[in-house]
Amino acid sequence: MSTLGYALSALVGLILVFTGVLKLREGRKLGETIARYRVLPPSMVRLTASFLPPIELAVGLCLVLGIAGPWPFAAAGLIVIYTSAVISVIARKISTDCGCFGSVLRSQANGVVVGRNVVMMLALLPSILLPQRR
Repeated sequence: MSTLGYALSALVGLILVFTGVLKLREGRKLGETIARYRVLPPSMVRLTASFLPPIELAVGLCLVLGIAGPWPFAAAGLIVIYTSAVISVIARKISTDCGCFGSVLRSQANGVVVGRNVVMMLALLPSILLPQRR
């Protein structure tokens, strides 16, 4: 992986670490945010709210530390899931906070969030196309 590829992945990793920490601090509020998306059955909301932040944090740390492995794919997968959920609420005309940065930096689930996520996915492309060798 090139220096640019690492730098871009590390930047996405820092964002994931930051958002993961913020979501860990949210507790029940994160579950409420996830529930407002109406994409999961109510029985899955609490479970999702409990496992998503640690996964986001771990993937972000692996990217920042440059650990070889599937981490760029995992990060892209998380971002695809988040983006799909935002597109879903936009399409269903549900007005809600995206929950991306917890309650610290509130942002409406809208096209700006989708665009930001697309930029993060594009930033991961060099690491995905030219993976780091073990």
